[in-house]
Amino acid sequence: MLKFRANTPRRSAISYTGSSRMRALVTKWTNTEPRRRRELIVFLILTLLLAPALAVITVGGYGFGVWMYQMIAGPPGPPPKAARPPGVVHDPQSR
Repeated sequence: MLKFRANTPRRSAISYTGSSRMRALVTKWTNTEPRRRRELIVFLILTLLLAPALAVITVGGYGFGVWMYQMIAGPPGPPPKAARPPGVVHDPQSR
């Protein structure tokens, strides 16, 4: 006897009660091949398109943020040295 259940997981909406012969028939009817193909397509889309795109967006966004920060705060490193008057030579050994 076949029963149809309304609120079930996506696997199969068919429940079987009865002999093993009926169970074999129901197994034949619920083919999982289209679902496998769909899952493969979704996996390939995620791995070949979405993951690289997200990586590029993430790295590009970080680079843009650093660039904007440096536009406002200046380049990294020590502050520039004070300008010396012309003709003055600084010798680090002569202290």
